[in-house]
Amino acid sequence: MGRRALRGCRRLPESGHAIDVTDGMDAGIEALAAHAGYLASLPPDNPMADVAGYLTTKHTRFGERFNNVPTMPFEIIGA
Repeated sequence: MGRRALRGCRRLPESGHAIDVTDGMDAGIEALAAHAGYLASLPPDNPMADVAGYLTTKHTRFGERFNNVPTMPFEIIGA
């Protein structure tokens, strides 16, 4: 089954909503690190080659707009 875009979903750099991911960061890092075959295929200069650094940096940057709490932003569309 191929991937398909979900209607109404999009990535927005300035999302107005976010969820605190502090409690799930370690599990997220562990889950991404478990994809060893995929990660091994990445070029060494790919930011995801450093799983912990990649996720920590990403969620910390998102969190700068939300009281400096590591977050995953999202947007509510059509509500």
